[in-house]
Amino acid sequence: MCRSCGDRSLDLSKLLFYAYDDPMIRADVWARIVAISGRTALDIFLAYNILVQLDWSIHHHAASAVDAGIVLAERILQDTATP
Repeated sequence: MCRSCGDRSLDLSKLLFYAYDDPMIRADVWARIVAISGRTALDIFLAYNILVQLDWSIHHHAASAVDAGIVLAERILQDTATP
């Protein structure tokens, strides 16, 4: 059994990506990631998840899903640009 495998903030950032449209979840998960790993880590983890999820959509979903992912990515990036 592996203890401490992975990073819980990275896992939370994936949840944040998928629940981004819910302001309450977004605020709680955002704050938790910052408390655990810091703001810089949050930005890096979100950037990673944006790339991974867009890549997945490009290869496995219709163009409309890719477009929706790009819109979401732009919102997230705008929010991460704000301190």
